[in-house]
Amino acid sequence: MSKRAPASMLETQSRQHLPVPLGGTRPVHIRVRTRRVLRHWKSIAVSLGFVSGGLGAWLTATTPDVAVYQDGRGVHVGSLALTAQPAAPAGAAVFAGGGAVIVVMPQRGNVVIATGIAFVDGQRSAARCALQRGDGRASEQCSISWRGRRLSASDLFDPVTSSWLRRYADGTTARIDVPRGAQLLAVPFPVGAPSS
Repeated sequence: MSKRAPASMLETQSRQHLPVPLGGTRPVHIRVRTRRVLRHWKSIAVSLGFVSGGLGAWLTATTPDVAVYQDGRGVHVGSLALTAQPAAPAGAAVFAGGGAVIVVMPQRGNVVIATGIAFVDGQRSAARCALQRGDGRASEQCSISWRGRRLSASDLFDPVTSSWLRRYADGTTARIDVPRGAQLLAVPFPVGAPSS
């Protein structure tokens, strides 16, 4: 005697449609896999877009490094070379060249005052910096007139990297390189100044 399943159970079993892999072991639902891959690549593309945008903003906001130093041939500001002028006031040193002039006057103690006039990006700049040295450290305070504005900057020399870190009052920063072995010099020019 055979037992038969109730009729309601037979109806349920007959309504099931299970995929049978007749064409091999390839997945039946390719579209779901494609959507997952596309969703994955979209998030990568968006991430790359954010990273590229951030990198572009950083490159725009930062200024390239400029070397400013004094050696036996004169004063160097980037690619501009200023040579020593013979007619300098007693105790002062005057350097000129390429439309720029810098006057360096030692003061009492470890303070040196430097003033500079130059044409930067087609605009006249005039600046005065007070450089103070002591205990293997150097710092300077600068007041700069450029593009019709008055700017103030604080510079701190880092002997490890042999560079000045200049910070303007608005937060803009610039790095000013000093080659090792070159003489440290005040920087009375708007190096890395905010342009707006």
